[in-house]
This record gives sequence, structure tokens and C-alpha cells, in this order.
Amino acid sequence: MEMDTVFQTEMSVRRTFQDVVDAFKNSPRDYTPHRFTNIYNEPLVVHPDKCVAAFQSFGPKQETDGGSRPLFFLQLYRELDIHSRGVAVAIICKIYNKTYILAANTSGSLYFKQCEPPKAIEGKSNEIIFYQKRFSTGHRSFRFESSVKKDFFLGFNTDSEKMLVLKESSCVDVDETIKIFVERSL
Repeated sequence: MEMDTVFQTEMSVRRTFQDVVDAFKNSPRDYTPHRFTNIYNEPLVVHPDKCVAAFQSFGPKQETDGGSRPLFFLQLYRELDIHSRGVAVAIICKIYNKTYILAANTSGSLYFKQCEPPKAIEGKSNEIIFYQKRFSTGHRSFRFESSVKKDFFLGFNTDSEKMLVLKESSCVDVDETIKIFVERSL
């Protein structure tokens, strides 16, 4: 009797999982913090209260002020859909003992949601999902394509503020402003 119940439950879970063709499911989380930098080796700095992130150089005082320095984590998501867009990730930022997730809406604006990463996401795209792809072979640089805006990547504007933005880019053009270096932060 007990085996029948286990078998029925397993079949029900399989059937439910197979019925949801378009979905993301989080993979085991890596709690190793990462550092995001641009081509000028400037770290990404986040101001979630202003919904702003920018690549900035730190002065000597700011380098030692660990409280305001964000910690970034990449939450991997497994997809049920098969394609070649890259590895589905959510970019999580922890700052001032709060957790934020970077999101991009369909109009191309970036913002930060204060929440924990969801365990599962239904649909073929979501505001918090970016596709991580290698920028070039043999380097630790990546491109992060928005799942809600195809061919739009995280990058920075070229003015003095170097704000984090979504930029349209084709695979043909080499746009160094969408190159983001990701390395483990110790």
C-alpha cells in the first residue's frame, strides 16, 4: 500500500513537471560572493534605494568601508525549454543586510527588487532572468542578455557616470561596454 502511494506521488510530480514546458527552476545555490567589473577594472556599485547601479572607482576611504560594498551572487536556474541563449541566472545583490535582485522590464529599464530569489519561475522569460554567455573564449568576461528583451545586454553608458543599463547589441558588433568581468570575491 505504501509503495503505491509513493509511486502515485512520483508520477503526479513527473506529470506536473512535464506539463510545465516553459519554466525555470533554481539550481543549488553557490554562496560564494562575486565581484563584477567593467573593462576599466571598476567595480559595480549599487544604490538600490535610488534604483541605480554604476561602475565606479573607489577612493582610499571607500576601499576599506566594507559595509557599503555590495556582495553579488549568481543564482543559476535550470530551464525546461531547450535553446542556445546561455545559462539562465539571476543577479543577486546583498547590501546593508538586505537582498535585492536585478530586474529588467520590457521597456528596457533596470531596477532592483528587494526579495529573495524564487525557487521556480513560470514562463519563457522573466524580469530577473539574464542569460550569461562568454564574451570571448579563454577570458573571465561575460555578456548578460535580458530574457525579456532579446539582444539587449547589461552594459554601461560611456559618459562619466558609467551607469548600468540595458544596451542593444548584435553578435556581429563587438561592443566592449557590454563586457562584464565576473570573479569570485574572497
